[in-house]
Amino acid sequence: MAWQELFGTDVGLLSLAVIVFMLGIGVFFVRLFVRKMNSEVPAAPAARRTPTPPPSLARTGAARRSSPRAGRGFTAPRRPAAGCSSRR
Repeated sequence: MAWQELFGTDVGLLSLAVIVFMLGIGVFFVRLFVRKMNSEVPAAPAARRTPTPPPSLARTGAARRSSPRAGRGFTAPRRPAAGCSSRR
């Protein structure tokens, strides 16, 4: 009786189409992932070196202190105080 409903009614045929489609998608993704896992990965480009600061800045440490808040993690931009306008 279940087989007759699956193959004999329009709801059963649509269900069968969805089941076949999902199995096909599963096979496609398994093959895609296996192919990607077995493929060769291109070599990563060499890392760029950061430029060295001029000797005058390196001695004073000014190159590391580009802002007074450097090295404290992320800080949100400051907003002007209430009543103050940044426009002139």
